[in-house]
Parts: sequence; structure tokens; C-alpha cells
Amino acid sequence: MLKISNFELMAIFYMMVLLVIVIISAIIAFKNWSKRERKYDVFMIENNELTVLSGIPVRYRLSDIEMVVFSKTVSRGNYGGSMRILKKGGLLGRIFLFDASAYHKKFVFSSTCEEIDFITEDLMKQLREHGIKCIKK
Repeated sequence: MLKISNFELMAIFYMMVLLVIVIISAIIAFKNWSKRERKYDVFMIENNELTVLSGIPVRYRLSDIEMVVFSKTVSRGNYGGSMRILKKGGLLGRIFLFDASAYHKKFVFSSTCEEIDFITEDLMKQLREHGIKCIKK
């Protein structure tokens, strides 16, 4: 019969604990990586709701939205985009700002006019796919 010393038993125990820690770390890293892509999104549409992801997320039912108005701003040579949701009944939502981070999916220090135009067109396309009217000022 095999005889295992206390030292060997402790070594096996520590290796099992280490293996569990590595597996849990891998699972957490994978979940965070999948969220990282959405980190720079301007909005998401799920369950018949538009959720604007700026600071504290704001939700709108798709059926309550009359149209979304996009515009461009410039300050010191740096461009930014803005999005305003007009609800049915003439109620105006607040203005949501975005920059080229939504295009590059990573933090950027400055945005060009072309990048803002490109991301605006992409956002408008996503909203139109869900039947939301969009205009660009």
C-alpha cells in the first residue's frame, strides 16, 4: 500500500487550491474581456428598450421614442457628437455626448470630424434597424 506523508498531502492540497484559483481567475478575466467591448458603446437595445450608456444608464421604451436627433460639436479643434431623444408627446430628453472612443472601442484623447460622422452614421443605422426615426443636424 502507498504511504503518503503529511508533507505530500499538504503539497497536493496547495496545488488543488492553486488550480481552483487559476480557473476562477480565468473565468473572471473572460467575463471582463467580453464586457470591455461594450464599455465604449453609446447605447444598447435589448428587450424593446434603448439604454443610453453615459454615466448612469438611462432607459427608454422603443415605443415611447419619436425620434433621435444627432449633432456635432467642436471645441478647441476637438470634435464630439451629441444625441438627443425626443419622446412622443413633444418631451425632450437630455443631451448625451459621445466621442471617437465609440468608434475605436478604446479611450481616445481627440476626435476628428470624420470619426464623429462615421460613428453617427453607424448609430443612426442601428436605431433605424429597430424602427426609430433619426435625423442629423
